[in-house]
Amino acid sequence: MNYIVFGWVIWSWEAILIGRYAFGSDATVQQMLRAIGFALAPGLLFFAVPVQGTAGVVIYYLTIVWILINGSLAVKETLGLGWWKGVTAGAFGWLLVYILMLNFLNTISTEAVEEVPVEA
Repeated sequence: MNYIVFGWVIWSWEAILIGRYAFGSDATVQQMLRAIGFALAPGLLFFAVPVQGTAGVVIYYLTIVWILINGSLAVKETLGLGWWKGVTAGAFGWLLVYILMLNFLNTISTEAVEEVPVEA
């Protein structure tokens, strides 16, 4: 659960930094945290991922894309930018968080596997 909050904060700060310094926006961190928080709401569908078969995989990838679209639109509207600038800032933050989370989760899962004793 902590990695979700970590990703939310990282994405919000990244969007604020790009919005302020690259595009000249005057949005606050609180506004961005709120917007990205609402954009992450479809993440509740991740609880349906353990469904067996291809349905769980389809739900997972559709949710990822839904969050990307919601987040990019939230960044665009919060920063008051044009379409391409908003999508650039939002998509870059999403990609950064996605890569960080994949690396973080892979590290956790490999550590857990290494600690399991192997019986002969």
